[in-house]
Amino acid sequence: MREMEYDLTQLEVEQSGSGTPPVLFLHGWGGDLNSLKLIGDSFKQHREVIRMSLPGFGNSPEPPDGWGTWDYVELVRSWLDSQQIEKVDVIAHSFGGRVSIGFASEYPDSMGKLVLMASAGLRAQRTFGLWVKLEYARVLKRLAMVLPTVLAKKMLVRRSKLGSSDWRSASPIMRGVMARVLSQDEDLTDKLSEIKANTLLLWGGKDNSTPKYLGEKMNSKLPHSRLVVYPKAGHYMFIDNKGEVLSEICEHLDIPKAW
Repeated sequence: MREMEYDLTQLEVEQSGSGTPPVLFLHGWGGDLNSLKLIGDSFKQHREVIRMSLPGFGNSPEPPDGWGTWDYVELVRSWLDSQQIEKVDVIAHSFGGRVSIGFASEYPDSMGKLVLMASAGLRAQRTFGLWVKLEYARVLKRLAMVLPTVLAKKMLVRRSKLGSSDWRSASPIMRGVMARVLSQDEDLTDKLSEIKANTLLLWGGKDNSTPKYLGEKMNSKLPHSRLVVYPKAGHYMFIDNKGEVLSEICEHLDIPKAW
C-alpha cells in the first residue's frame, strides 16, 4: 500500500439519517453518489446513510494518477478514519463491489455486513470475438510506434474506436485506472476466502457486464454468502427488481421494511 495522496475534503459525500452501524453505498463505474440513491433513501430512517462519489466520478476530483483497486480501498479507509467511523455495513454495485471486496479482506474489523450487487473483481472469460478485438488493438498500437507521425495518429484514432463507451468517454487518468483494475494482477479471487463478513450477492440473470457465472463463482469462494439471482434482470437489478432487492437487503441488514 502507498501513502494516500488525495484531498479528502474534496471528496463528494452525502450523509443522511441516523443509526448504527452506518450504511456506506459505493457506486459502479461511470456512476456517482446518486446512482444508488433509489435504494439508499429507503434506509435513512433506521441508519445513517453515506453515499460517496469515488475519485474520478461525480464531483470528486480524479486521482493523481492511474489508481488501482487498493488505492481506492485506502481512500475509503482514510475517509472513514477522518470521520471517526469504526465500522460500516456496505452496499456496493459493480466497480464499487471491487473496492468493497478489497476493503472487506484488508480491514475485516471495519466491515459489518456486505451486499454486493453485480460486483466486479473477478476476471471474466474472454470470448473469441473479444480476443480478436484485443489482438487487433495491439497490432494498431505496434504500427503506431513505427509509422510516420500522420499515419501513427490515424492508427491510434482507429484503435480508440475499438474501446467500450466507458473507455471512450474516460479521461487519460481514468483510462489508466480502468486498464489497471482490469489487469490480471487485480483479479481478487484469492481475496474472497479472507472475507469474514456475512455477504449477500444480488445478480441479474441477463447481466452482460458481470455475467451470472461470476456471481456463482463468488458465492462458491466466499465463506459466508448467499446468492440471489433475478432471472429477467440485467446489470442494474436494483432498478429492474427494486422491491425484491430492497426486501433482500433489509432482511440481510436487519432493517425493518419501510413499505
